[in-house]
Amino acid sequence: MSHQQELPPFDYDHVLMHLCHNSACVNPAHLEIGTQQQNIAASVSAGRWHQAGENNPAAILTAEEVLLIRQLYAAKTPIVKIARQLSRSPGTIGDVCRRKNWKHLP
Repeated sequence: MSHQQELPPFDYDHVLMHLCHNSACVNPAHLEIGTQQQNIAASVSAGRWHQAGENNPAAILTAEEVLLIRQLYAAKTPIVKIARQLSRSPGTIGDVCRRKNWKHLP
């Protein structure tokens, strides 16, 4: 007979954290309730998350390109023109200009 851990009632301020860092795991001994901030901190300390900039395997821009984009945007160059110049989508350029990504760069 297995002993099951009692979980507190669900609320939107907490998440179910995987202490083993395997999101497919359902072992109750590997699960814990915590805040999203605690979950992110655990992932960062385990080296599993928040690879910023060019260290992120999904990055399609370089830091040099991001700085150029922001410089051109500050000089009132339209996003569409910057996108054409760098052969990138206007959405990608807009995200950089609005600082939705590459937040660690000035």
